[in-house]
Amino acid sequence: MEILTYIVRCLFMLLVAWAAIRSIGKKSIAEMTAYDLAAIILIANIAAEPLVYKISSKAAIGVCAITLGVICIGWLWWSLPCA
Repeated sequence: MEILTYIVRCLFMLLVAWAAIRSIGKKSIAEMTAYDLAAIILIANIAAEPLVYKISSKAAIGVCAITLGVICIGWLWWSLPCA
């Protein structure tokens, strides 16, 4: 039963990480800024945490928070007027 729980936890965090990276909206690595790449590395690190500590809900919230932050900062960056 413990292995089944581990597999479900892994699949859940895979879906959360996939949705987060897809919502950032970059089609390829060439379109990413250094900030986007750092955010994806951070998302991967947080998504891997429940595989060790068994707390999927906190990691999912963390991944969602980072994703929203990246989207907001990207939106602000592109909406600023060029001086």
